[in-house]
Amino acid sequence: MIALTLGLLLLAGCPAPNQSPTAPTAVPSYPGVTPLALGPVTTFEKSCARCHGPQGASFRQDVARLPDDQLRRGVKGMMQGKARLKPTPAEIDAMLAYQRALARRQPFVCVTNGPIDADGKLTRLAGQASPGAQLELRTPIHASGITVQPDGAWAVEENLPAPPLQLVVIRDRQHVILNLADAQWSHAQP
Repeated sequence: MIALTLGLLLLAGCPAPNQSPTAPTAVPSYPGVTPLALGPVTTFEKSCARCHGPQGASFRQDVARLPDDQLRRGVKGMMQGKARLKPTPAEIDAMLAYQRALARRQPFVCVTNGPIDADGKLTRLAGQASPGAQLELRTPIHASGITVQPDGAWAVEENLPAPPLQLVVIRDRQHVILNLADAQWSHAQP
């Protein structure tokens, strides 16, 4: 009888006594959001600014005119080579988007993570934006300001509104809108 009960429990997916349950599969925090350990703004300032200047101040104008595939190869090569980093494909894509923003002299914003609770609700939204920028979180019925730290980091941890969400980043009288249902970072397209 005990063997039959244990067998039925195992078939039902329940762990046997003294056996730990399997870890739950990760649930995405927001559709399409991949956690980034190497946020593009802080990674650039720590690993790239010594040659390219803070926030790309030493970028040559021809960087903005590079074809996207050539810029991607350059970003990947610099991250893996000179910077000695081991970026994921998403981290390379985020850095590429940040390079586009720097070359265009536009403000940038990205989401680096957004954990959810057991009920599937977003509990925290964090990311990076151009240092010195203002950031606003918008929903169809609400807007609130977000503090951007001097290093570009930001987070929303309380009273997080329900999707759909937009992030609006403003700097030097320019603004960029990021629809989180469409992309994880601004400047995702060339």
